[in-house]
Amino acid sequence: MTNTNKYDAKINAQKKKVDQALAELKKFKDMKKAEERREQTERAGKRGVLLEKLLPDVSKLDDTRFKIFLEKTVANDFGRRTLATILSEQTKITVVANTPAPAPSNTAPPVKSATPAQRTGTGINDNKPGIKNE
Repeated sequence: MTNTNKYDAKINAQKKKVDQALAELKKFKDMKKAEERREQTERAGKRGVLLEKLLPDVSKLDDTRFKIFLEKTVANDFGRRTLATILSEQTKITVVANTPAPAPSNTAPPVKSATPAQRTGTGINDNKPGIKNE
C-alpha cells in the first residue's frame, strides 16, 4: 500500500465521521423543531380556549373576521404598549425571583434567653426589686 492509498483511506474515514456527525446534527435539529411545534400548538390551544371563555361570541367568527377582530382590539399601539409593560414587569419579577438572597450577616448581638424567674412571671412588675404585685 502506498502513502497515497493510506491518505485516501484516512480521508474516506474522516468523511464518514463528518457525514455521521451531520446526520446526528440534523436529527437533533429536527427533534428541537418538533418540540417547538408541539409547545406552540399546546400554547395556542390553551390561549384560544381562554379567549373563547372570556369572549364566548368570538367562536362565531370565521378566520377572516377573527383576524380583523384581533387587529382592531389587540394588534394596535395600545396593545403593543400593554404587552411591553407586562413583559417588563414579568422580567423584573423573574430577575428578583432568580436573584439569590444575600447571606445573613452576624452583626446583631446574640439574644439572651430569659431566666426561669422571668419565664414564670405574670405581671409587668414581677421581676423588679422593691415593687410588689397585688
